[in-house]
Amino acid sequence: KFDARFEELGADVKHLGGRVQDLEEDREAAITQTQHFETLLSTQATQIASLFRWVDDLDNRGRRNNIRVRGLPEPPLGETENIDLTLQTLFNELLQRSHDTPFHLDRAHRALRARGAPNSAPRDVICRVHHFTLKEEVMKAARNMPSIIFDDHTVELFQDVSRSTLLARRELKPVTDQLRARSIRYRWGYPFALHVRADNRSLSISTPEDVPDFLQALELSPVTVLGWFGGDPNAPPPPLPQRQPWRTARRDRRRPLDTTRGADRSSTDPP
Repeated sequence: KFDARFEELGADVKHLGGRVQDLEEDREAAITQTQHFETLLSTQATQIASLFRWVDDLDNRGRRNNIRVRGLPEPPLGETENIDLTLQTLFNELLQRSHDTPFHLDRAHRALRARGAPNSAPRDVICRVHHFTLKEEVMKAARNMPSIIFDDHTVELFQDVSRSTLLARRELKPVTDQLRARSIRYRWGYPFALHVRADNRSLSISTPEDVPDFLQALELSPVTVLGWFGGDPNAPPPPLPQRQPWRTARRDRRRPLDTTRGADRSSTDPP
């Protein structure tokens, strides 16, 4: 009897060993497949970031002739606004030409958002100059002036860029603040990049991953820069779901028979 039980126990152990081996093989296959997926996702993330940069560059190239004018007051409610005439007068003043000199604009309009409260800042004016060389002359004249006063209001002129480029520049503001504090000149590049030339070296930031090496090369303080391609590249992945450990349930083989339940069933069941 003991030998029979021993042989039965040995067969159970052998069966469990085979199942454990199958589980280990499945685990190795799952790990290999997971590593393959991680490599594939990393490659796709790089490709998506590259596509994002080129699409953003195409958007900015379509805005090369645009000028964003900030500070022009809006007329009272109910009155019409002749933006073309206002911009013609402003740009001719910057170029030191007569106010009635023709200035060809393809289009001009206020920023496409609802008008704010009466005490809020006026909406920006975006215009497209027909000739690129003329637009560059206007921007160069604006940069050479310490301030632009038009109709008793301070006006600023900016190159019109895409929303994603503005977001990326906003994320890199801690970096540009340090560059200005150290009197290090920088310029923005297209596709989006931050270029610096210092000590006969050319350094640039084109992706969020370039920020740590850029700061270390210029001996700047480390800053945390979020990824402008969507999400933080330095953020750790979310934790994997944890399974509850197996627990062995205790069984009482000598459980007494529930006679009450059987009696109730016999009394209620039909004959």
